[in-house]
Amino acid sequence: MSAWSLVGRQEEVVLCRSCVSGDTWRGVVVAGAPGVGKTRLASEVCTAVALAGRVVLRATATEAARTIPLGALAHLLPAGLGRAPTSYDVLRRAGVSIAERGARDPPLVVVDDAHLLDAASASLVRQLVADGRAVAVMTVRSGESAPDAVTALWKDCDCAYVELQPLSREETRVLAESVLGGSLEGRTEQLLWRSSRGVPLVLRELLLHGLEAGVLERTVDLWRWHGELAIGRRLRELVAARIGVLDRRARDVVERVALGEPLPVSWLPVSEAADALVERGVLDAVRTRRRLELRFAHPLHGEVVRSGIPATRAAAVRRELADALEATGARRSGDLLRLATWCLDTGKPLSGEVFIEAAEQAERSFGPALAERLARAAEAAGGGVRAGVAVARAVSAQGRFGDAERVLAALEDGQLGDGERVVVGEFRARLLAGPLERRDEALAELAAARLAVRDSAARASLAVAEAFMSFRFGDPRHAVVSVAGVIDDPAVDARRRTAAAAAAVHMLAQIGRPVSGLALAEKWRPATQATGVPSAVRAEAEFAETIALLISGRLADAKARALAHYAAVLETEQIEMLGRAAWCCGAVSLCQGAVETARTYLRESVEVLAEVDARGLYPWALSLLSQAAGHTGDAAEAAEALRAAEAAAPKGEWNFTASLDSARAWTSAAEGALSEARRWALASGTRGRERGQLSTAFLNLHDVVRFGAPEHAVEPLIEIAREIEGDWARACADHGVALAERDPLALREVSDSFEDIGALLFAAEASAEAATAYRDCGRESSARSSAARARVLLSRCPGARTPALALEPVREGLTGRQREIAALAARGSSNKEIAARLVLSVRTVENQLQQAYRKLGITSRSELRSVLEVE
Repeated sequence: MSAWSLVGRQEEVVLCRSCVSGDTWRGVVVAGAPGVGKTRLASEVCTAVALAGRVVLRATATEAARTIPLGALAHLLPAGLGRAPTSYDVLRRAGVSIAERGARDPPLVVVDDAHLLDAASASLVRQLVADGRAVAVMTVRSGESAPDAVTALWKDCDCAYVELQPLSREETRVLAESVLGGSLEGRTEQLLWRSSRGVPLVLRELLLHGLEAGVLERTVDLWRWHGELAIGRRLRELVAARIGVLDRRARDVVERVALGEPLPVSWLPVSEAADALVERGVLDAVRTRRRLELRFAHPLHGEVVRSGIPATRAAAVRRELADALEATGARRSGDLLRLATWCLDTGKPLSGEVFIEAAEQAERSFGPALAERLARAAEAAGGGVRAGVAVARAVSAQGRFGDAERVLAALEDGQLGDGERVVVGEFRARLLAGPLERRDEALAELAAARLAVRDSAARASLAVAEAFMSFRFGDPRHAVVSVAGVIDDPAVDARRRTAAAAAAVHMLAQIGRPVSGLALAEKWRPATQATGVPSAVRAEAEFAETIALLISGRLADAKARALAHYAAVLETEQIEMLGRAAWCCGAVSLCQGAVETARTYLRESVEVLAEVDARGLYPWALSLLSQAAGHTGDAAEAAEALRAAEAAAPKGEWNFTASLDSARAWTSAAEGALSEARRWALASGTRGRERGQLSTAFLNLHDVVRFGAPEHAVEPLIEIAREIEGDWARACADHGVALAERDPLALREVSDSFEDIGALLFAAEASAEAATAYRDCGRESSARSSAARARVLLSRCPGARTPALALEPVREGLTGRQREIAALAARGSSNKEIAARLVLSVRTVENQLQQAYRKLGITSRSELRSVLEVE
């Protein structure tokens, strides 16, 4: 772990230094909660003052020394001081002794935890400051009573008073990442923020415990916390000391709050103990509507208290809480889930219907393990098919897809009504088609369900399910047709119509109609945001709308929507949705040219989806990570992610097959095999176009242009631009035409168009190409201007290294084929391997490589790596 840097306190440091170094103030008192960083701030100020040559005298007040006159400052005073005839003489001589140590300037007296000072020490410091014989830096704990002489420092003695606040969420993340030396995965950042609430000392102990226990680990460039939060011994002692010694009544209150948080005050037998705990800052009293509720002031307080409650005592308290909640009617949101959980934990009887409702609430609240416990309790209580489906959903949410499918298959052996048949059949088909990769069985399941039902609404629901299958198997045009008739069908329930509309937005974007998709999203937004709509449907709508914004060329709007979606999903703690939200942020970042940001998000997406991937998104995330790595020139990571994507991808055609081809293209490009990259990109674009996936096709065909072969992609790009909605596809087609014609002015205009869209890397590439085209025309001044603009745009895309940008003077003398062969040779490929990969003869490779040597002024393969800057 790196040094513990001072983050987020720059203004406070400047203020405190001015208070001890100028003529306006005579010192500063820094107040704050325990662990907020008062001592660290004081030390930073003292170090700066000491370096400037001033004498610094340090002391720490303690509870033990509080009863001893001058006990906190004893080490700063001369021996024999206590033999002075009177207390006045003792203080006078002590003051003289300290003041004389200041040499040219008054010394800086620093006292940590000054609220614990004994009266004599406090009086001495006050007198020194008041007389101008010393400057003070004192730290005090907020909410604690301090000696009058200490409070007089800021009330009467011209000392500034600074109330130090906890760090913000962003500052907490920056501090943790600076200490760990790497980026935090989203869930880990959320956990550390929620647990520390910006208190540096708590954050430090969490990080130390995580590292020591092996639950905080680095994967590639991301730090991840595995499993539930555990509190280490040091942090437990810190929190216990903050809570303090409790009498029996106070202990009873904190135990009830720990097990029932938020706890209505009306459930407590007495309120005096609770009032005292609120005054001490252990508990917070929060009014929600007409109910006054108690919560812990810090989430770790509850963790520590819960860990110390004996099991028998915890069971008894939970039973009492269940009785109290049942007596109120459990009418508030979340009450039913709390009641069922407490009854389950204590063996208190409850109906199967209530357990089912609670299980569904737990699922919506993204607690799959709890949802499974409640659903199985509902099964045992005779909950029937609904309970079985709840079990399957909870099991699936934990990644046990085979178990979930077997539960559903067993349900189909019984008697099912039309509604039940639809729910079971649709869910089972999704599992078979997705994570279980049993495509034929999925289609057969839907066909059997369609034959079994008679109700028109049930048939419409199955049509939506079939649309999802078509979309998954790479046929978005058929999917749109299948789902369109359901969206406005009043015979179908509102929840399914809302889900169908959200899916249709994504489907429309895929077939090149993103603007139409956005119009549909706008129409259905009130239904999507309505109370009672499952969070999964709302997340699907957010995801789909982000994709539509992206494809239509509204990249800034897409970024804002993606980040908002990611933040919202982080709050829900639903793992699979987080993986998809991180993918979304990565995809938008990559399109904007923020390639390193894209890699960070996509690494997180890959890590999360490796845990739970009910929709089969894991290979897609890997393939996009490979593309992002290719954009940075990192051939090793691109190839590694590609291999993992190929291993995880389902057999046959699916909606993300073209993305794999694109990953192959960018891996080849990163390795320097540009002709191979062009073939993969062209194959990917052609495949997407044939299957109606125009949004994929135009981007992949544009990659052919970016790889330097516009002549192979111009015609299909022009045709797609006529079909697809939005500005982005047209800009890509214009780019292909301009580069094919080597028209520098047109390339500059295309660069402007890309910048307007927000595709900054595309804009940089077009400007770089314009510079080359101008230079070919002999217009050196225009070439320099375009090259300068390319550098400015590229500065906003840190880490980007794409083929279109590889036009440095050292390489300009090489032909495209020579650059390609030289790059592969620099990465260690033999002439025979290069020949096989580029479909050339070995003699051709040898000849081209020798010509490259002569143009570069080198004589051997060993010099290529440094000349070509190959990593």
